[in-house]
Amino acid sequence: MKKAQSSGYIFIYILTAILVSVIFIYGYRTIGNFKENTEKLSEIKFENDFNKKINEVFYDRGTIKNKEFILHQKYTRICILNTNDPITDIKYEGSYINPRIELDIGSESISTVYLIEDIPTKTFTTDEKVDVSVEGDPDEDVLCIEPDGGKISLRFSGKGDHALIASNS
Repeated sequence: MKKAQSSGYIFIYILTAILVSVIFIYGYRTIGNFKENTEKLSEIKFENDFNKKINEVFYDRGTIKNKEFILHQKYTRICILNTNDPITDIKYEGSYINPRIELDIGSESISTVYLIEDIPTKTFTTDEKVDVSVEGDPDEDVLCIEPDGGKISLRFSGKGDHALIASNS
């Protein structure tokens, strides 16, 4: 009778090991999906908040609103393009322009905002025209800002037919 009990325990141990490993695998995948969904939600929230601020000031000439945005830590830079005038050649005095932006210049698929990581870039287009203001050179076509601790602060000004965006830092 003791031999039958010991073989029963082995079956229970094997079944327990299989069950625990299935739970760990499922939990690991769920945590990975949760992290990925959090990144996507962060990007969607930024895009919605950005568009909302533009719409708040767009038609009200002289209206100025400041907004601090929180970006995901993976983004090392945000670049906003001047879409008020057609861009055929970019005027940018910074030390680096993302290759994705250079490829988009002059094409019909140009975006307004570029969230830049090391290699891939997330882009989106605003419904309204925007102009950018770079301190020291108002004629630049690109406003690039490096987030400080995942945060950027922007100033939105209404011009009646477009919105002017400038760094608030």
